[in-house]
Amino acid sequence: GQVKKSDLTGSVASVKAEKLTDIPANSIDGLLQGRVAGVQVVNSSQDPGASSTVRIRGNSSLNGSNAPLVVIDGFPWGDAGDLKQINPQDIVSMEVLKDASASAIYGSRGANGVILINTKNGRNSEKMNVSVRLENTFSMPTMVQQVADGVTYMQLYNEAVFNTAKETGTLHAYQPFYSADKINGTKAGLNKYLYPNNDWYDLMFKDFSVNQNLNLNIRGGGRKVSYFLNAAVSNENGIIADIEQNPYDVKMNHQKYIFQSNVSANITKTTVVGIKVNAQLEYNTRPIEDIGNLFYYSMRANPVRFPATLPAEEGDTFVRYGNNASWDTGATDLNPLAKLSRGYGKRYYSYMTTAFTLDQNLDFFTKGLSANLTASFYNYTYSATYRTATPYYFKVEDGSSLNPDGTANLITNSIGDTGTTYLTSTDGNGGHRRYALQASLNYARKFGKHDVGAMFVYRMNEKKNNIAGTSEENLLPYREQGMAGRVTYGFDNRYLFEASFGYNGSENFAPGKRWGFFPSAAAGWVI
Repeated sequence: GQVKKSDLTGSVASVKAEKLTDIPANSIDGLLQGRVAGVQVVNSSQDPGASSTVRIRGNSSLNGSNAPLVVIDGFPWGDAGDLKQINPQDIVSMEVLKDASASAIYGSRGANGVILINTKNGRNSEKMNVSVRLENTFSMPTMVQQVADGVTYMQLYNEAVFNTAKETGTLHAYQPFYSADKINGTKAGLNKYLYPNNDWYDLMFKDFSVNQNLNLNIRGGGRKVSYFLNAAVSNENGIIADIEQNPYDVKMNHQKYIFQSNVSANITKTTVVGIKVNAQLEYNTRPIEDIGNLFYYSMRANPVRFPATLPAEEGDTFVRYGNNASWDTGATDLNPLAKLSRGYGKRYYSYMTTAFTLDQNLDFFTKGLSANLTASFYNYTYSATYRTATPYYFKVEDGSSLNPDGTANLITNSIGDTGTTYLTSTDGNGGHRRYALQASLNYARKFGKHDVGAMFVYRMNEKKNNIAGTSEENLLPYREQGMAGRVTYGFDNRYLFEASFGYNGSENFAPGKRWGFFPSAAAGWVI
């Protein structure tokens, strides 16, 4: 239902459509950040394609989900994860319902707040309007923690060993852990295999990434039919470096394709039918190792313990990664570059939403009365392939020497688990489909100084897993239905009153416990 902004008694914040496209972003959750008071958006990861956590006025549940309900074109679909399915260029308005009086009409589903999104429709126009938008953006870390270079690391480590010996009274037995020859050789940059000085972060990450967005929409219509068509493509890259020795082309990339079609037709003077179709495809490639872990490794790994890689030898079909025995466990140490290069994952997502709407003006029955019927179908599928290998680790032995020309006579031996050249594979898949039906009756009328409004809605939906499995939890559908109503009254645009309720039922609960009633009332005085 619709309420004039001047007559609102609940806490509702609106975001102008033009504000959603004034900065580059691939999803709406990122655009909400800092735009609405009381709305908190936290990025769980900076991976390309990663979603954010959205909270309205904080958490309201200790156990369950705290995600707000997302309502797209009047139809309540799901939580804030569905925001990534909407192209910011498709939005004409967005509102956030923050308090109980504004969200109670959605019943239990509105307990964490509600985000309302309306997408663009066609318009009566003699001319077709075509809009093209192309963006090329750069993204980079806000700040990267600086770490000591190899020479400083060794000097400070020796100082720490000296101080420990001094404090424990064992100064007579003090020996520097790193010799002067190793420190001076590293400082002079004599040979990277005998005197390694690894900047792990620089080896693994780039300074910035380049991303692209392309959006094309066509809008128009006539007296009988109106249309809005949109196609959007985004290509988002991470900051994983292009590693020459990487045998599996491990990278971070997220590609998204969104297609939107909103078509409506006036079949009579009082009847409008519409079809809205949204399809989205996503392709995500990333290292098998978590990016957060890789960043942690780059900050933690010893820069001088071993070279990142060793030169290939005749007949090699693999990369030789440097390593050494760990100080504390005796096993192999941590080589961040090998962790990055040991495999990759590819994920594929598809979303399809189709909605049929029927709007009927009932002024012939009584002025101000209208009805709406919406039937919709949603399908989500997900599949993934993960491929991994075991790196080949080699240790530079003590007998290795430096030649006068700067090359090295290396003596190396395999260390740790035996490496593999083949990739082992695992996979994953999932998804679900939803069917929903919603019918509403709306009334809005003004009598002199009296504004009167009323709305009643009935809704039912069913969710089924695409991959049922064998457990009853996955075999059975999730079904719910509910009713909602609201009455508004305003006098002289000054004194306002509103009462609403939501009455929701779910078969997930035991008989006798399946229904809940959620009423609210609010009053306003325009001083």
